[in-house]
Amino acid sequence: KALHLYNRYHMSQIKSIISKILSYGTFSAISIFAIFLLHLVAARYLGVDDFGRFSFAIAFVTLLAPILDPGLYYLLIRDVARKLDLANRFLSHSLTWKVLCSPLFFGIIYILVHWMNKTPQTLSIVYLMAIAQILLSLKDSFRSTLIAYELFNLDALSLAIERFSLLIFVTLALTVSDQLIVIGWTFVIVRIIDLAIIAIIVQSKVCNISLGLDF
Repeated sequence: KALHLYNRYHMSQIKSIISKILSYGTFSAISIFAIFLLHLVAARYLGVDDFGRFSFAIAFVTLLAPILDPGLYYLLIRDVARKLDLANRFLSHSLTWKVLCSPLFFGIIYILVHWMNKTPQTLSIVYLMAIAQILLSLKDSFRSTLIAYELFNLDALSLAIERFSLLIFVTLALTVSDQLIVIGWTFVIVRIIDLAIIAIIVQSKVCNISLGLDF
């Protein structure tokens, strides 16, 4: 009887793992597909010049993203998973790092794009995408905490919703106006709302959210 119960428990664990893997993989695939469609839509409505500026802005801010997160995403997953009761401490320090480094990140971008003598349109989209990247980096700290608590479905669902929200609202915005700056503001607004939602999820499911500094 004990062996039978053990086998049943073992099978249920295997089924649970498989279910989580399939669910996470599905949501991740949806997220990638949404971003792919987003770039197709942007290319269709913006034209060659503005789409080039849009692509440059994304690539440029992504290149400097390690200033905001020099490995904190994976470090947080490891440390929180080892000591779940210290989730608030680790999360608070990660958020504080990103808040303190955000002006540095934005300042370096400001200096570099002006040094490159970019056009006013390019400067505007770069600045807006830089703000969107800061918001995304803050969200990554919350995502790390969800993953450490094995809340994979919530993490993947959050990512998929963000990507599809960007796809939907960027498409709607571009049907109203084909100006490049519209995409930038759409990214910022969607990610502000998305950050607030995942913060509420972490607050209710994992731990309190605060800032903290421990050198």
